[in-house]
Amino acid sequence: MAAINGNNTNITRKGKKQMKRNNSLIAASANGNGIKNLPVEDGEHSHQQGDARPPSGKQVGKGVDIYFTMQTGLKDFAKERIVKGGYIDLDEAVLQFLEEHARAIAEQTYQLAYDPEKLHHDKLRDDENKRNLKEVEFEREAVKHGEIELNLREDAYGKAKAKVPPRPEFPVLTAVFGTLVITTAVAVTLHDIIFYRMGAVWGWTFSILVGLAWGAFVVFSILDGAHHSENNEKPANQSRLGLIGGIGMSVALGLLRLMYALTLWGVIGAVAFTALEIFICFLLEHVNRNHAAREQKFAAENAAAQEAAELVEATRIGLKRRYERIAEFEGAIRNHCEYVEERHHRSTQKEQFIESAIKAVRDGAAEGLAINRGKILGLK
Repeated sequence: MAAINGNNTNITRKGKKQMKRNNSLIAASANGNGIKNLPVEDGEHSHQQGDARPPSGKQVGKGVDIYFTMQTGLKDFAKERIVKGGYIDLDEAVLQFLEEHARAIAEQTYQLAYDPEKLHHDKLRDDENKRNLKEVEFEREAVKHGEIELNLREDAYGKAKAKVPPRPEFPVLTAVFGTLVITTAVAVTLHDIIFYRMGAVWGWTFSILVGLAWGAFVVFSILDGAHHSENNEKPANQSRLGLIGGIGMSVALGLLRLMYALTLWGVIGAVAFTALEIFICFLLEHVNRNHAAREQKFAAENAAAQEAAELVEATRIGLKRRYERIAEFEGAIRNHCEYVEERHHRSTQKEQFIESAIKAVRDGAAEGLAINRGKILGLK
């Protein structure tokens, strides 16, 4: 009991000093009890002291949230002081200290009414909100035009896509047919003039292999443009060289056939084989030119469709950025409205703030006294 009485005397002596240092006591004692996050507005100053956010980090929109935060913090503060001080009876000095503390917290929680015409900080907020409103209107108007432009570009893309013809395929059947014809003509000539001495089997084998190699070389040299078009490359000059080489070789083989022709039918056969080879070469060149023309048309139409698709995508990206800006500005406007609403609650309920604060410290003090008395009686 002596320790408890000593504590009472100590509080009585230092009560006035502690009340004179209310602001420092509030900052030191409210740490951790939820009060420290409440904004402070000094009635003698014309600027805002802080942002109105409770300890949870959520924007306060109604006065009841402020009451709850302030009451909880003050109640815990009063209970902690009483428990740590070991009080079992609460004298006037201790009660006065707690009530002055609560009154200081309530008065600092109170804020001036939102008035852009009188308070410079509020005017800055109001100007920023007006700019946000103008920006929102501008972005919404831009979105309207952007959506119209997007619809037009999507229609253009659809029309361009519809014009794209099927991509021409490499003329495989023509290549195989040309290779077989040239192989046959060359193999017969080589066997009758050169390889007949090797016997039937080996003679025809070498003749067919050489004829197949030459036929494939001529065919794929002439169809080189079609081959490169399949790979999105420009047709090479190799097709012309293949045509010249095929005709030249056909003429050379034709002269050999005429040289070894002993009868009229032999001459006719030599001329026929030579004409057939030359005809095949020109046929392959004609197929190559048609394929290249179709490929170029496909490439042009496909490039136009891709360009239209890129314009559509660019328009969509622009619209997305504008939607994001609208959401950002609307969020800022919404926060401004909540801020103004809270300032209204804090400015019109000062007496209720003080009454709630005093009641909270009394409840906390009573709870602290009950805990101390329970310890003396051996209760937990």
